Amino acid sequence: IKETEERYRNAIGYLFNMGDEKQALVEMQAAVEASPDHPAALFLLGKQLLRLGRVEEAARYLESCARLSPRTTSEVEPFLVLVGQLRH
Repeated sequence: IKETEERYRNAIGYLFNMGDEKQALVEMQAAVEASPDHPAALFLLGKQLLRLGRVEEAARYLESCARLSPRTTSEVEPFLVLVGQLRH
């Protein structure tokens, strides 16, 4: 969990403070790899993949987030709707 939290914070830093989307994605993927049931990491990775146009990958992570943490459904739902629209 400690590695996951560190990677998650790194990803946020790279993405929002430095604008380095490539390194942010690396950190997000590492966070999810270290803890595949971490809802916040899944959500952030799903959103970033969606932003990069990787719709099917994004859907997998966003759906996992919603399934693992039902209280995040209201946050995840708009992105899942967007995934559905982009699939068509």
